[in-house]
Amino acid sequence: MCEPHWSNVIHSHDYREPDSYRGRKVLSVGAGPSGLDITLDIATVADTIYHSHHSPMNFKTQFPPNYVKKPDIKEYNQTGVLFVDGTYADVDDVIYCTGYLFNFSFLDQSAGLNISAKSVMPLHKFMVNINEPTLIIVGLIEKACLAKALEAQARYTAALVKGKFSLPSKEDMMKEWQRRADACTERGLTHGKLHYLAEKEDEYYEELSQESGIDRVPPVIYKIRQTDTQAKIDNLYTYRNYVYEIIDDNTFLRRLEGDTEAH
Repeated sequence: MCEPHWSNVIHSHDYREPDSYRGRKVLSVGAGPSGLDITLDIATVADTIYHSHHSPMNFKTQFPPNYVKKPDIKEYNQTGVLFVDGTYADVDDVIYCTGYLFNFSFLDQSAGLNISAKSVMPLHKFMVNINEPTLIIVGLIEKACLAKALEAQARYTAALVKGKFSLPSKEDMMKEWQRRADACTERGLTHGKLHYLAEKEDEYYEELSQESGIDRVPPVIYKIRQTDTQAKIDNLYTYRNYVYEIIDDNTFLRRLEGDTEAH
């Protein structure tokens, strides 16, 4: 792929405000949280915003007329981009909203981990290095209510360090990890997806609690995330307007502009 010879090519990490894209033809790449937010932000000022992504999410948002959905990129030339469907667009600027890569350059092979840009293996409960169980990495999860998930991981780690429970044997931890890896492969997914909780999020909280004895993250947290995810699919412009109030471990209220729904 030939890289474009334009000066204004950035990663979402460096994006700050939309004004510099006013009246321009902009290509945004990726439909994760940053990709969606930045694309809609730039759409308020750009002449055209081309949004290249392959997200399976069926977004129902009514996008503005200057928004043009595009598939993956095939190649660039000096003035624009050719997409895999054969269409072409002249563009002035490119913003790569393509996420981030793992970097554990402070670890070498003696750590007993297989580390790539998108995965760290093998980890028990997404944290504990099975080959060197005194090494625990907190935060290597995606597709979850991260604030609660990271808190649960931290409490699990603290309980382990304090000796409040013992890990399973290395053999048992490896068997459990291998089942998860095999399930990922059977679904045609790369090892980068090993860090996704997604529909297994609530099950994960139960596993952490059963193994370590820490207080369980209540099921209502996963229910809220499911509801919020659907709200995002329904309308990217309004999903942040909802307020969620937890009633008990299984029930919450959702409010939007004075309306209340019980779940």
